[in-house]
Amino acid sequence: MIETEVTTSNTILKQSVHDLKTELNQYKDVFVENRTHSELKAIVSNKFLKICKSFLSVGQNELELLERETGEIGELAYLMHFRLPNFFKDLMIIHRDVLLQLQIGKHKKLEGVATKKALELHSAASQNTLIKAVDFFIQKFREEELATERISKTKSGVVGKVRHHQNPWNTYVDQFEIVLAQFNTINNNDAIVKLSIRVFKDLVNRTNEITAQSISESEEIVNKLQYCISNIEKIDSKEDILRIIQELEKIEVSIDAPQNYQEGFTQSIADISNNLQRTNIPVATNGGYLLERKVDFGRSAKKWMDFNIIPQVIELWDNKSELFAFAKHSIFNLKGSLVVAKNEEFVSGSAIEIQSLKSIEETFKENLKEQQNLVTAISKIFETDFLATSIYREEEFLEVSLQNSLNQYTSETNDRFTNWIGKISGFFGNVNMAYDKVVSVKPKDLLEISTDCIAHRMFKEENAQYDMLFLNKNFLGDHFLTSRINEEEVFEKVLEQWDKGFHKSVLVVGDNHSGKSTFINKVVKKSLKKEVIALDIDSTITFQGRKFNTTKNLKVALQEIKKYRYNSKPIIIIDDLELWVDKSHAFLDNIRAVLKFAESEADDILLVVSVSKLMQQHLNHRLSFTNSFSTLIDLSSSTNAEIFNAVRLRHGASHRKLVDINDELISPLQFEKLVYRLCKRFGNTIGEVLQAWTYGTSLTNDNKVVYSESTHYFPDFFTNEEVILLKYVLLYKIIDERTIKSFLGKRYAFGYESGLKRLVNTKVLVRDQRGFLSLNAVVSYEIQQSLIYRGILK
Repeated sequence: MIETEVTTSNTILKQSVHDLKTELNQYKDVFVENRTHSELKAIVSNKFLKICKSFLSVGQNELELLERETGEIGELAYLMHFRLPNFFKDLMIIHRDVLLQLQIGKHKKLEGVATKKALELHSAASQNTLIKAVDFFIQKFREEELATERISKTKSGVVGKVRHHQNPWNTYVDQFEIVLAQFNTINNNDAIVKLSIRVFKDLVNRTNEITAQSISESEEIVNKLQYCISNIEKIDSKEDILRIIQELEKIEVSIDAPQNYQEGFTQSIADISNNLQRTNIPVATNGGYLLERKVDFGRSAKKWMDFNIIPQVIELWDNKSELFAFAKHSIFNLKGSLVVAKNEEFVSGSAIEIQSLKSIEETFKENLKEQQNLVTAISKIFETDFLATSIYREEEFLEVSLQNSLNQYTSETNDRFTNWIGKISGFFGNVNMAYDKVVSVKPKDLLEISTDCIAHRMFKEENAQYDMLFLNKNFLGDHFLTSRINEEEVFEKVLEQWDKGFHKSVLVVGDNHSGKSTFINKVVKKSLKKEVIALDIDSTITFQGRKFNTTKNLKVALQEIKKYRYNSKPIIIIDDLELWVDKSHAFLDNIRAVLKFAESEADDILLVVSVSKLMQQHLNHRLSFTNSFSTLIDLSSSTNAEIFNAVRLRHGASHRKLVDINDELISPLQFEKLVYRLCKRFGNTIGEVLQAWTYGTSLTNDNKVVYSESTHYFPDFFTNEEVILLKYVLLYKIIDERTIKSFLGKRYAFGYESGLKRLVNTKVLVRDQRGFLSLNAVVSYEIQQSLIYRGILK
């Protein structure tokens, strides 16, 4: 009975092998006709996978028969388990590779990288590869059948051939299943890449919409002004003048309408990018292995946009803003000229210089041309670099080239706008002189006023004992530090969650003198953590018994800590992140190293970073800076009560009576009101108020402090070149002549060199022992406010 069952099973298996060969020949016949790209992909994904299942089924059935039999291995088992599997595995790998290449070709065609003709050639080559592979396997199938038959007829037979070998079928099955799973992986990722291509196109379209809108608005204003200018040349009555003035006023109103696209644009980029996901994508094959790349499409796309597109779009908006500013200036002068012309006895458009009008039109054309060039550059970089299918390239996906951000502050647009204003002022200077009713202060007087202000505020030896209480944060000790209850609670909660294993990192931001360093030192000291590393530039750090020296390369410093961390959980403090930059170490390289470290190590290392509010805003425009930290603590503004408490503590430590200029004692309520007035004047920045308190104080010999509100003010006397230098110092805290020279080149001699010298001579910039220049602390607040008023800062 058992022999009958075995014989029946063998018959069935022989029929299965025959059916497998028939199926292979039918599969080969599928390629007789030329197949399209999509047809080939369907054939491989469906018909070939059926053959794979058939092959596995025959082999598995033969194995089960062997396990039931007590006899020895036969011809079919030897053929299916020993002779054919390696050849079939090669056939599977070739089909897998072709499937991947077909999918890559499909994606590149979808994204417009590959042409229809290229896809057709690719399909033909893929089909030819498959035909050769199938032919080769069918030929090997025949050869191995004959070889097996010959071996079986020898004296030792098949049994002698495999006597000392273990059946490899189960090992091959594991390999087959891996390759079959890779087929599924390739097919499943098709939808993900197609979605990424669509979202990438949405990002491009959104950018094109915003740039086209900017160009359209600029052209609209220019066309309206050109129409008015053409009508000026045709003036022959006072009614014509009044009509043109009304048109100019309408244009002026449309220019003044708020047009803030930046926030909406950056938010839309983030929203569109959020549609993409993080996944593993098969990208290539090598030596039989399928190579996958782990990619976060959404994050990569947003980062690439932040670095490569948004700065150019912002420059486009800046150009448009300059155009609008020039247009407003032109309208102002045109209106003045028209009023003068209206009061003339003989009304004529010739009263206004035609050459001046033409110069205005030329300036408009130049600006529009530059805007068009920017739009063209944006389109070009999209076409070549912003491709979802670049995932299939060998280089890093959407690699961002980091450039020195100093370029942002000395672009030619500043000089161009200055030149425009100079031109337009010259055009209408004589006409508008009669209508200029502004009484201005002479530049020489402004310099004297600023010098008096700085001299009054700077450290005075006779008041040293009292002023030191307000200027030196560590003089009184920790017991006199003012608590910031809300912010300290936030940090304590972060610390508690981090101790429990949560992913945490802290970004502390605030304006200059807002107390970032003091706050960090206080909360970290309060935490009682033993392992606290304060990363300082050009210093020696001791960690886990090892020492290493820091430069301005944050990546190396952080790697050293990571290397020797072992089982510890340290807190790392990077105070004043802006200072980590020099000629050899790009600032954005250091920023990227910090963000990467925060993302990867925040479970075991608590990173606490401080940076100014200005730098935070600057970095947010270029990459996802703030969002990379789990917690943001903003110290820019303190409450009136907190600031008053700080002033009261320091004054109390002096053990002196507080009196007014009439030697009358200042009551606690008056004291409080005086501090609150300073809070309002200096934007509730605690360090500025503490410093400002000393501006109005003086000491007497009878142990009193006389307070009289300071009447000195610091005027804005800066040139355009000086403003650019000051903006850089506000962002990066320090500056030196060599850095500016190397960046500006020949332009340094035109306005910047003299401007830098004037800022140093007036003590707006002060030099430290290392030779670096920084803002004089006593005027930094007013300088920042001046740049905000000018529209240079926000």
